[in-house]
Amino acid sequence: MSATAVRSPTEYESQLQRYLFERSEEGRAVRVGEKEVSEQAAIVARYADLFSREQLEALRSAEDEADADSGERERLYRLRKACEAGLLVAELAERDDALENAILAARVTFRGEELPLRSAQARLAILTDYREAISLRELEGALVDAAEKTGTSFVALRERWFDRLLGSERAEHPTSHHSSFLRRLTPLDSTYTKERSVEVCLETLERLGFRLADDPNIRLDLDDRPQKSPRACVIASDPPQVVHLITRAQGGLHDYQAFL
Repeated sequence: MSATAVRSPTEYESQLQRYLFERSEEGRAVRVGEKEVSEQAAIVARYADLFSREQLEALRSAEDEADADSGERERLYRLRKACEAGLLVAELAERDDALENAILAARVTFRGEELPLRSAQARLAILTDYREAISLRELEGALVDAAEKTGTSFVALRERWFDRLLGSERAEHPTSHHSSFLRRLTPLDSTYTKERSVEVCLETLERLGFRLADDPNIRLDLDDRPQKSPRACVIASDPPQVVHLITRAQGGLHDYQAFL
């Protein structure tokens, strides 16, 4: 089909679903480390005929002609907005790929070992001694310090946990740079272990009535890969038939919070 061909709304919706599924699966594969090169632009190019000015005008005309009180008009409105978004995506797809692939190709040296950037992020997140972490002083000038009055009991708890987490040599008022490390509550790592995180979380959800392992529509991705993003997420490639639940256990309370 040529780039200027115009589809009916029904045909358009069918092809749009395929396009969105392919893009979602491509994004998922890159995020979880199954692929080390993003090829979103190639997918956009294959479906270029979906996003033309002619197609947009055809959808707009169909929307204008539809009964204002019917669900059909809402459906056509959503298809038109998807077409508008696709026109923007087509302009930016190659640059988005270039940025994503630059991040994937980036390597940093940590303790003499060259690591992908995402592996370095994951490694940094599980350091047990904060003094081993990368210095953030160079970023300090770019951030604005904010102070907030707190109650006496909160201050007492804060000071106790800051001492346990950051050590006695810490600054009196740690900046926001430290927040990701603080949230891990490293002293509780022996309680919230990496090895049991998936088992405990699945059992917790089961007791709440959610048996994720038995739902064929929910695809669990719990593996650890070098290029897998350490941040948990959900990618709905074709809801409700295909929904990916993705996490990368690293040890600590955050694993359990992210999964649940």
